[in-house]
Amino acid sequence: MTASESLLDANTNENASQFLTFVLSDEQYGIYIKPVREIIQYSLLTSIPLVSDFIAGVINLRGNVVPVINLASRLNLPEHEKTKRTCIVILDLNIEGNIITMGFIVDKVLQVVDIPEDNLKPRPQFGANIDSRFIDKMADLDEVFIIILKVENLLTFEDIEALDQINAE
Repeated sequence: MTASESLLDANTNENASQFLTFVLSDEQYGIYIKPVREIIQYSLLTSIPLVSDFIAGVINLRGNVVPVINLASRLNLPEHEKTKRTCIVILDLNIEGNIITMGFIVDKVLQVVDIPEDNLKPRPQFGANIDSRFIDKMADLDEVFIIILKVENLLTFEDIEALDQINAE
């Protein structure tokens, strides 16, 4: 059983949405679980020239080249040293009808949680440390706020084209 399979065995609640939660720069974040393909241990990346600075490089995932985003860099957050808990979350994103496989680096994965709809609040108009277009919602879970990211907004059109080109190669 892989780490992602064990994380995905969470109980479901019909009035809740499932999120993968993780730590990035000492803050808790979450993303909807649906696009998550798997979670792998961080390994060295192959850098690629002429792409956005926040694209950390690519990995070989079972024979497929997968671009990896440095999420802290993309969100303009301080980067932490890589540890044995550092992971790459692999996603299959549907962006404008194209499925783009990509990964992003997180400091550590926490768990898959069910968050009731009542606990999901609109994104703040101010006060967050990151650009509000990257925030989908805020979740209040046991008096801890979790920033729910809108992963499809992390990339510009040019970034999508560059990633699509990498995937095609």
